[in-house]
Amino acid sequence: MGNTSCTQLDAKEDNSQLLAGRFKISDKVIGKGSFATVKLGFDVKTKKKVAIRFMPTQNLCPVSLEHLKREAEIHPTLNHEGIVLVG
Repeated sequence: MGNTSCTQLDAKEDNSQLLAGRFKISDKVIGKGSFATVKLGFDVKTKKKVAIRFMPTQNLCPVSLEHLKREAEIHPTLNHEGIVLVG
């Protein structure tokens, strides 16, 4: 699925692989850093393209894990058109 467009993501009927019950995820990586990978996604509720960040947490040191937890606490308070709140 490496070159998947959002139209192709939208056309799929299988909702069993939805993230948080509403996001389809392609294999297309649109960004990558030392801490996370960002993949192209599609919000089936709003019918818009989204960027979904994936962060491996199993090998994080306690300080990095605390930073990640703090980010998760702050995220719901942010209000920006480029940020999708889930939950």
